[in-house]
Order: sequence, then structure tokens, then C-alpha cells
Amino acid sequence: MSNAPILVTCFNRPDLLKKVINGLKINKVKTIYFFIDGPRSTQHKKDVLLIQKNIEIIKKINWTKNVKIQTCKENLGLRFAIPKAVNWVLESNESIIIIEDDVVPQKNFYKQMNLFLDEFKKDKNIIQISGYNPFKDNLTKLTKLNELQFYESNYIESYAWATWRSKWKKIYSDKIDESNIEVYKILKSVVQNRFSKVFWLVEILVTKYEILNSWAYRYLYANWKIKGKVIVPQKCFINYLGNIQGTNVKLKRNKKILNYPNLTYDENLELNFFGGTLPKLFLRIFILIPQIVRSI
Repeated sequence: MSNAPILVTCFNRPDLLKKVINGLKINKVKTIYFFIDGPRSTQHKKDVLLIQKNIEIIKKINWTKNVKIQTCKENLGLRFAIPKAVNWVLESNESIIIIEDDVVPQKNFYKQMNLFLDEFKKDKNIIQISGYNPFKDNLTKLTKLNELQFYESNYIESYAWATWRSKWKKIYSDKIDESNIEVYKILKSVVQNRFSKVFWLVEILVTKYEILNSWAYRYLYANWKIKGKVIVPQKCFINYLGNIQGTNVKLKRNKKILNYPNLTYDENLELNFFGGTLPKLFLRIFILIPQIVRSI
């Protein structure tokens, strides 16, 4: 079995980082990379202190000596920080497991991710391994392969995930160059729910016009262009603490998740999460219209 390195992307939440490191210790991870984004200009002193606490916590790791830290002088933001961190680790590794600093690995997380990385390394259609599954019940189209149970999805994961150097380098792009009509044709071929089609068209276009600085949406769209697939484990071995301290996500922890066992994983995702709220959607469209007009 492989022993892919784990990359932890951090910023200014040392209390959460402690919990993440405890999870890494339980999993006996031997090679760990920490990428810490730089301080914001608006809260420089506060961020510098919190970043220094992160470094002090990391330096207390004592079960392995193979720990590397990269810091940034300035705040890059998620759009640039995450791709830079992934590229940094993949310069010297064939595969990688990535978690954010609000994702606490539980026992067997590391083993499961490496088993999936080994199993699908040569499958050109599989672009990513997800480490996160919000659904507890079995859904339709559950696949069983040896000791692995999983779903195939069109949606990439950004909280906890894994990939290979060749596949990351092949598809990730910071730019969305297609026309708006082409964008719609691409997402129409993979998004199933009608309202989700509208939601994702707006989200991808506000990303294209750089109204929204999301690395994950760029990655998602790049995957849709080649119709790549994501492997989602039937059982989730992480504790996601997102939105406790102002994380940059749409989904709150206390949101009630509904399971529809007669539907696929993607259909469940779209019904639960990818509809958004009408006021937010209308606001996005209002901001987007002038950009579209200028491009005509």
C-alpha cells in the first residue's frame, strides 16, 4: 500500500490545527506538509501572531521527523494558495492527500485514502479521490471492489481529497476561456437537477469573470470539461468542523442533510446543497449582467 504524504492547508486557526494534528497522529502519518497562507494587510498583527502559533504547534510533532512547512509573506487567498500548495508537494511526490485545517482525520482515514489511490492510479477517468461523504445511508449505484465501497461522482471535493501528480497537472487551470454558451453546454452534460443547472451556470460565470475567487470552482469546471470522475467513499473517516470559525464555505454544519436512498450520490448532492438561496442567486445574476454585456 502507498504512503502518500498529507498536505494540510492552514491560515490563522491554531486551535483547529491542534485537532487536525491529533488526527494525523492517530493515523500514524509519516510525511506531512503544512502550507500556511500569509497575513492579511487589514489584520496583519493578529494574523502574524496566529500564524506563529501554528508554526509552534507544528514543531511539537514528535512521532515523525518528516515534516515540512512553507509560509507566505503575503496573504494569497484560497484561489492562489491551494494550487500553489498542491504544486509544491507534487514537485517531489507522485500522489498527495490534502485536508484543510478544519478537517480532523479519524482512524482509518489515511489507510482508506491510500487504498483508493492505489486502486485507481491507472484509471484515466478517475481524477480525484474524495475523503468526504455527508450522507450516512447507502444510496443507489454503490460499487463494491475488494474491501472498498464507493460511489462515482461528477463533483470534486475541496475539504479532504487526494489525487496524482499527472492528473492534477493535466486538468487544473486558473482560467475559464470558453464562451458562456460553451460553459452552459459543458455543465448541462453533467449537472442533473434543473435548478442546479441555473445555480452552477451563475457560479461558474461569476468565477470566470473573477467576481468570485474560487480555486475549487475552477477545478470543478476543469473536471467537467473532460468528464472526469471522482471516487467518493461510502463511509467517511473525517470530522468536518467547517464554519465554526468563519470558514469560506456555503454549507453550515447545522444544516439538516436529507438522504434519498433511491437516488444517486450526485442527485442527493444537488437536492441538498447546490440550489443556493433565491436572494443570493438573484444578487449574483445582478452583478453578473454588466460583465456579460461588456463581453458581447
